[in-house]
Amino acid sequence: MTPDFHNLDVLIDSHDLSLPNGTGIKSYGLSLIAVLKQLGAHPDLLVSARGNRNPLVARAMLYDPSARQERAVRGWPKAFKHFLFKSKQANYLPPNDTIGFPVPETVFPFGLGCSTLFNCYRVAQTLQARFKKTSTFRTKKNYHIWHATQPLPLRHEKAAQVTTVHDLIPILQPHFCDEIRPLFFQRVEEAVRNSRAIAVDSEHTKKDLQNYFSVPDEKLTVVHPISHLSRAACSDSEIDQTMKSLNLRREGYILCVGTIEFRKNLRRLVEAYLRLDSKLTLVLVGKMGHGGPMELEVIKNLKRRTGQDVRLLDYVPGYMMPSLYQSANCLAFPSLYEGFGLPVLEAMMSGCPVVCSNATSAPEVAGDAAHYIDPEDTESLMNGLACVTGDAAYRQTLIERGRIQSQAFSVESFARQITELYGKAFA
Repeated sequence: MTPDFHNLDVLIDSHDLSLPNGTGIKSYGLSLIAVLKQLGAHPDLLVSARGNRNPLVARAMLYDPSARQERAVRGWPKAFKHFLFKSKQANYLPPNDTIGFPVPETVFPFGLGCSTLFNCYRVAQTLQARFKKTSTFRTKKNYHIWHATQPLPLRHEKAAQVTTVHDLIPILQPHFCDEIRPLFFQRVEEAVRNSRAIAVDSEHTKKDLQNYFSVPDEKLTVVHPISHLSRAACSDSEIDQTMKSLNLRREGYILCVGTIEFRKNLRRLVEAYLRLDSKLTLVLVGKMGHGGPMELEVIKNLKRRTGQDVRLLDYVPGYMMPSLYQSANCLAFPSLYEGFGLPVLEAMMSGCPVVCSNATSAPEVAGDAAHYIDPEDTESLMNGLACVTGDAAYRQTLIERGRIQSQAFSVESFARQITELYGKAFA
């Protein structure tokens, strides 16, 4: 069944959208909102009013994270009282009632309506942790779909539920993340039970869900994430400005993009790079994640011992990323486990050759456009880096294949997959 998007009201969670810096889930949410608007639907956000119940202030806090005054309900007794004795009906704020803040639309989408519910995400998580309870809420506005962009302990009273499950890392690889395994398991289990349709990032995650939660095939749709980076080549002046700002030189570095955490396999990458004895700089771009400080300490010790150039860029503005990809000698992506692997797609879009893991979902993204390595074998990683960085003709082949492969992950394909997903919600 193809839904009538022009008459479709969709409520989307703002849990990660409110974070000041990017995450994969935030990027997914932005893509979802943009495509729904393109299809003619009417997306709104479920906004946590946090320390202020005024819906207008809640919207302002979401748009401008620096303006938040988080006087959160702390401790389970208050959370219990809050959801038992306070109204769980979200107030509605139409799109034209806005407070302007100097936040670019590329960072957060303006012009959306909001249903605001005081401290809803934190309270729901507290109740789940203490009472194994999934909280039900209602809204003044009638919605056809409640789309949670990750498993959340929140269920709309009337709307058809759609949930996106990006991966099962907290269950299958709990040592790679901070999530509490039983709570995440419960959220996925509840999502499977309550959702009419479930989106997954990859065929790999789809198989995991089918294997461990017995989800029927007709309930699942693979919705590949897309990137917001421009596919157009950067101008020389843009590249020069980025290289100057970051103190890098064109094609003078190996790039690795991703959170600094165990799962990204950065320790082995640095070891492989040091064995390579290359004149190229290794540039790591990413925020601290699970085990990040420990990984960083090991990397610093390795660097001190060898004196080779390993640089960590904690944060790079989004507008610089296309230049950073386009000017890299190659992207190194030796991750041990991925639900999708957005940097691989972004590198291919940007004409950057890819050396990546042959594990989990990475081959699904890269196809024949990457040089694959065994992520658990330092020698394999070193040889892969040597092969790509040392052979200009091979690099060019990977670049050409990457541009073709990246076209499979377009806005149009994302829209088709969302259409299929929502069709299952009304089947």
